[in-house]
Amino acid sequence: MTDQPFYPIDADEARRLAELEATRQPRGPYAPAIVVGLLGLLCAASVLLRELAVITIDLVTQGPWIVVGVGVILLLVGAVGIARRGR
Repeated sequence: MTDQPFYPIDADEARRLAELEATRQPRGPYAPAIVVGLLGLLCAASVLLRELAVITIDLVTQGPWIVVGVGVILLLVGAVGIARRGR
């Protein structure tokens, strides 16, 4: 048994609690996990292509743009998450 006292609730309160619990359930895939996974795949693909000498990435000139691009993607995912939370 628990140490907390039992307080019975009426049917209306139980229905409201059930609706509240149902609305808390996440819908759809978790966007940050998908973005991190895609960034990992892009990183793996770039390493593979670089090792196979198909492409060469000059990090001095392209590195800052890669960091900016990743930042913009994360910013967009965050904005979408904030917009969806408001619904």
